[in-house]
Amino acid sequence: LITDAQLRVRLWNGWLETQSGFTAHEILGHELLSLFPDLARRGLDAYFRSALQGQVHVLAQRLHRYLIP
Repeated sequence: LITDAQLRVRLWNGWLETQSGFTAHEILGHELLSLFPDLARRGLDAYFRSALQGQVHVLAQRLHRYLIP
């Protein structure tokens, strides 16, 4: 998963297609937080926004359960 500075999805690989059920064609160019509003509800949007400012964060299954359903 790669986004640009506006959090629009620029890369959605085959593993993500298989695991999420969404094809790259459906996802590419769309804003990550509008595709997966659960990220903001869970407060994970703050990690993405601070990463864009140069902060380093680790998102882990043990701590955050999942990134996307």
